[in-house]
Amino acid sequence: ADPGGLPARARTRRDTAHKASLAETPRARQRAAIDTLAWQTLASVVLPGFTINRVVFAARFAAERAGPRAPAALARWGPVGLGLATIPLIVKPIDEAVHVFMGATVRKWEP
Repeated sequence: ADPGGLPARARTRRDTAHKASLAETPRARQRAAIDTLAWQTLASVVLPGFTINRVVFAARFAAERAGPRAPAALARWGPVGLGLATIPLIVKPIDEAVHVFMGATVRKWEP
């Protein structure tokens, strides 16, 4: 497992337990836990990790294609910096997409 994802996974578990603890009935606790776990897993772990990975991959690919024209430090650290810079840009679109997805799937299946 990726140690960089540990904080997001820990936050997902804590949030799931917290939301479930607020529900009044066992069935409501179960629904809250499933909803929160699915939402947090997608919005905090899977989609951000995938998106940032692909940005870094594309930037690294472009730096390698530039060959010796790119300074070594830029070729090595530029993709990482670009990946980190994308974080504030992807939060809202990912959250909104997950809300739409959850509304069309998991939340629709609830009685």
